[in-house]
Amino acid sequence: MNTRHSFAIISILVFITLFLVYLKNAASLPNTQNNGFSRKWLDKAIALDATEEINTSFQRISGISNSKFFLSTLKPDVITTFSLDLKAQDTIFLNLPKINGSYTPNILNVDSTDIRIYLPNLALSLYSSFTENKFDSSKFQSDIYTRFSQLSDSQIIVRALSENQTRQKFKKVNTRTGEVLKESKIIEDDDSFMGFDSDGTLNYDSKNKLLLYVQYYRNEVYCFDSNLNVVYKSKTIDTIKYNHTNYTKLNKAGSEKITTSESRLIVNRNCIVDSENGLFYVLSNLKADNESPPLYNNNNTIDIYKTINGKYVGSFHLPREGKSRILSAVVTPPYLVALSKGNLSKYKIDYTDLK
Repeated sequence: MNTRHSFAIISILVFITLFLVYLKNAASLPNTQNNGFSRKWLDKAIALDATEEINTSFQRISGISNSKFFLSTLKPDVITTFSLDLKAQDTIFLNLPKINGSYTPNILNVDSTDIRIYLPNLALSLYSSFTENKFDSSKFQSDIYTRFSQLSDSQIIVRALSENQTRQKFKKVNTRTGEVLKESKIIEDDDSFMGFDSDGTLNYDSKNKLLLYVQYYRNEVYCFDSNLNVVYKSKTIDTIKYNHTNYTKLNKAGSEKITTSESRLIVNRNCIVDSENGLFYVLSNLKADNESPPLYNNNNTIDIYKTINGKYVGSFHLPREGKSRILSAVVTPPYLVALSKGNLSKYKIDYTDLK
């Protein structure tokens, strides 16, 4: 091999190495430099009470009753109950009916007596009780929905695609008849394609009768009542006001799918409602200026807000068990229960500084 060829190969390898370093740094850029905001730390407000290693297949906490938690995988046909001291109890196998479509994706809601499975891509709900294990179904008078929150046994709120599938609206639906009772855009200035830019997490505060929609990709929170009347619009404490991306269509196995053509910066990963204490907890994906990189990387950062007005209260950390971020969490005062990959942990909340 002559010198010229050797130099060319070395140049290419150097370029590839530098390019990979650039991609790695660019991907984590928002959390390797200051993001323009600081947090009020309330780490003494939370303390570990119990922790258990569990099967890594569990992906979500699908419900809670007075005496147990219900954990499930991404498939809705098996539910495992855990006691409040985090011990596995029973495994329940559901006799799911055959449907004209897929059970993926699904939303599984479980309480002490009832099981409800919602299939967003089919606008379909399935209902059963633990005693019967036989499902009734209801087809919604609505298009595909992307977000969901249950108000009662017979009513839900969904964020669903419009008839031409270019925008999304919030809809109040009767689950027994499938009838759409009311609809509203809520996010009036959202003109993004299929509402993707304003995607978020939808939660219901049953005590205050309020819904919270926390956006994934920017610092916006919408609070509205069960009749889809906006109560207030607020912001999370970070500074991400605009986070647009482009989309592309992919044809795979004879079907057309729409996906992002570039990576997205997730600002808020999830929201947990504490109805009894009028609070909601946002799992943030951004490092604060007064938060060191090791502290951020080794913990889940949670910001606390008042449900009634969206006012920021403070923040605390929860350890990243096994380096895994929180997959699902619920609050049953005074405890917060968090599911990570292979781990279930219970934390006790001290509300003294959260009022």
